[in-house]
Amino acid sequence: MNPISGYSAKTIFRVIWKKLCSLVGLGLRCRRGVEDAKNGLTKCILEEKASSFFLIAKTPTSIKTGRELIGIHACKGDLKDRKKWVTQMCLIETLNKFFVNRVDTYAIQRTDGSYARITDSKVDWLRKRPGLQKKLTVEVLKRHIAGEVTVGVYQLNPEDDRVKWICFDIDPEMVKNPADVARSIYAFCANEFLKEAVWLEASRFDDPSYHVWVLFMDPVPAVVAKWLGRQCLLKIEVSHVEVFPKQDSAKNRFGNLVKLPLGLHQKNKKWSQWLDPETFKPLPKEAIIKAFPATLTKEQIATVQKKIEKEKQERLSTHTPETLGIKGVEDLFAVPCVKAFRDNPIPQGRRHLS
Repeated sequence: MNPISGYSAKTIFRVIWKKLCSLVGLGLRCRRGVEDAKNGLTKCILEEKASSFFLIAKTPTSIKTGRELIGIHACKGDLKDRKKWVTQMCLIETLNKFFVNRVDTYAIQRTDGSYARITDSKVDWLRKRPGLQKKLTVEVLKRHIAGEVTVGVYQLNPEDDRVKWICFDIDPEMVKNPADVARSIYAFCANEFLKEAVWLEASRFDDPSYHVWVLFMDPVPAVVAKWLGRQCLLKIEVSHVEVFPKQDSAKNRFGNLVKLPLGLHQKNKKWSQWLDPETFKPLPKEAIIKAFPATLTKEQIATVQKKIEKEKQERLSTHTPETLGIKGVEDLFAVPCVKAFRDNPIPQGRRHLS
């Protein structure tokens, strides 16, 4: 017997051998998974035509397991409780990693369906609610998943004007056949982007209101993401669908927000659900843990930015005073809307009412 540990050398060797076998097996599985992903998904689609352009990479950069995402934690209770705890932590970390791009602020949905920014001094009552901090923390995300609060996230990072995702918002009040439109957008994006990076959500299941999400491994410039989203709609000839991001830059402000997936709509009391893109039947909340974001290379981003600049120059060249028939300032003021602005200036801070 070992005088220090109280266990025999044979027992100690058996325990160490099992640990080594477990680690080697895990390493082989992870390595095999990376190789399979690279062999099957390393593609680049580059298509340029006279009137359209689309470019996207399908190159995964890393594969992470749930344990790698949340670290190794201890949890008291039986095996079922531990599994539930680990699953919840994986889900929260996945939402945080893929959907949250700024944590310094967020919004909470009111019971009428509108939103109030948590840092707005006019809604101090929000911060008085237990568990709501000024920053978007793990505790806030837990309450979102539980349906206690519903979080709206601001998409643009104000420091670099980059985003983690594109979101297509299909509203049944704006589109005649929202399910067909959602299916078309999903199918196109799944073909052009990495399939595991595209997710279909029913924002208020079972209402025909859908979000199609395209996730990126690394944040991309908002102007590039917006252009890619609009190109998707142009290619499948779909209109009246909102694309996020809507802004190229946050400009030291906030930009538009989008309701974080898997929350409870506070007005309709209906849950957000992931959907199977073929059957439109609900998937488990934890399905998103298997998501694998798409990657855009620096070269591809630069190519898109050149395309955007070229389109901008073309627009400017076709909207000159000469092409519009405006010869001078007086001709410009002859345009009814311009004349109205000159005669009735909009007061400072009231431009949104014009």
